[in-house]
Amino acid sequence: MEEILNGFVGPNRSPPVLPFRPSCLPENKGSPRPGVLWVSRPSGSKATRLSSRKLAVIGVVVAVATAGMAGFVLNRRVNRALETEASIEQPVERVAVSEGTPLSSWGGEDIESVAALPGGLYAAGALGVTRIELRPDARAAGPDHALVSAALPTRRVAALGSWRTDLVAGLVFEGLFVYHDGSWSEVRSGFGTLHVRALAETPAGELWIGAREGLFRMGFAERSMARLHKSPVRAVGVADGGRVISGGEQGLFVTQGDVTTSMRMEGLQTPWVEGVAVFHRRIYAVTPLGLYGEGADGVLRSITSGENVGAIAVQGDRLFATVDPPEASLRRFDASGRMEVEQLPY
Repeated sequence: MEEILNGFVGPNRSPPVLPFRPSCLPENKGSPRPGVLWVSRPSGSKATRLSSRKLAVIGVVVAVATAGMAGFVLNRRVNRALETEASIEQPVERVAVSEGTPLSSWGGEDIESVAALPGGLYAAGALGVTRIELRPDARAAGPDHALVSAALPTRRVAALGSWRTDLVAGLVFEGLFVYHDGSWSEVRSGFGTLHVRALAETPAGELWIGAREGLFRMGFAERSMARLHKSPVRAVGVADGGRVISGGEQGLFVTQGDVTTSMRMEGLQTPWVEGVAVFHRRIYAVTPLGLYGEGADGVLRSITSGENVGAIAVQGDRLFATVDPPEASLRRFDASGRMEVEQLPY
């Protein structure tokens, strides 16, 4: 900046004193000439005048210099990011979670996810993770609820799943945890804390993790975790032939091995996917515009009577869907796309 000003006020001269106040005008000089700015100098020196043209040039040069420095910094950051190749695989360790003081409140009663294990049925949501135990008189008194997540740093769970005989939970703010033999351990990796939103297990025992940071894969006995893509994931589904389906804010993807490809959804340039399922070897996805199903050409199109679908699940030879806002009924689709409404008991 000093060199820039010296180029206009001359070398070995002191730069102008800011701000430019009326008191900066030299005394007994009369009215200043139009278009000329008088700038005070240090004591014992004469005032320097800068014409409006010179001031305009100074402003342009300073602006260009500032933009150039900002552009240089920005380009350096971009270049550094491009030059730094991020590994798709990072080491993993499990850190035991010590028992702490249980949180005083269960929070809300909304359920985000359920998982079935040989040891019982587990449910998770704002209340934490509970094991549901059915009693002989369950019809009269209802099931027992045993809280098992007292050791976790927060109660609110975003995703719950089974991994072999273990229970896996993804907390809304605090990463990924595994429940084994009555105790919790945190899964830590070189990717940092993951904001887990979906979990799925393959028949081979691989755990697929959908997070805001992308899609991740981890083997049951492995000490490493791999990232397959960086697009945010809200739902994960396992298909035949080793395919894994993932969807989120940036679209729908199919991963096979280490290769991920994007699925086309007709009429949606950048689809937002809330849920996925594989039904009769075809992919189905829940979007804000309704239910989409894969055609013979591999393109997903809107399903008739699939509007306002909130969640989907496959059971046997039927695809079941809830509606949003909730109703006391389910939509039931067959392989041909025909839909029937099944009323739920009150």
